[in-house]
Amino acid sequence: MTTQPCQGCDRILLLDDEQTFRESTAELLARSGFEVQTAADSAEALVLMGSRPFDGIISDILLAGEDGLAFVRSAAALDPCVQVILVTAFPALETAIDAIQLPVAAYMVKPVPFPDLVDQVRKVVKETRVRRVIRDSQDRLAHWNEDLRLMRSRIPSGAQVGEISMAHDFLRLAVGNLAGTLLDMQTLLDLTRDQAADLATCRVERCPRMAVHREVIQDCVQILERTKNAFKSRSLAQVRQNLEHLLKV
Repeated sequence: MTTQPCQGCDRILLLDDEQTFRESTAELLARSGFEVQTAADSAEALVLMGSRPFDGIISDILLAGEDGLAFVRSAAALDPCVQVILVTAFPALETAIDAIQLPVAAYMVKPVPFPDLVDQVRKVVKETRVRRVIRDSQDRLAHWNEDLRLMRSRIPSGAQVGEISMAHDFLRLAVGNLAGTLLDMQTLLDLTRDQAADLATCRVERCPRMAVHREVIQDCVQILERTKNAFKSRSLAQVRQNLEHLLKV
């Protein structure tokens, strides 16, 4: 079952072998502004995950002939960022303890009060987005570091304009990467504003990954400073000034 496609809506995957719960919950979530796809078993759910990304997953623990936690492990392998809400009519301490080691954001007991479920789904969606932004930013920074390494190797000390012309494209690429990273940071701030206490991820302003961002920005400032006489560009000068201001914030 797939609820009516919704442009721009958060996508939720609902896995439960109980048809009544599955369909009624999907309908209620759709009325709350989510696009929902449902699955009756883990195999079907994993196929759906392979075809499109989801912003959150709701999964029963006790599926007919299956281990719901095994599905969560498989789901995490497919998409390490997506967070899961586990629901069960038969809560067990052992299962709850095992779930701690997995990307499980909430453990809820049936019958689940629908307002509580919606609140948890919204939190899960935000956390999934935060994790994806951080992952994308880390990937971008890894490529950017390589660009900066190549840039350094092509800009010898005391180089003249003719000697560093090849670095211009690399510099432009680095500035583009910087713009992407700043957008990532803005997205993180937007997602965590007034809700940092609700997220399992660290606060953005104290996140250890920010040290990596700072180091790369410092590298870019240094390169812009060293090449300012070669590239007579007010735009690049303004970029350098903006970066220096960012480092002071």
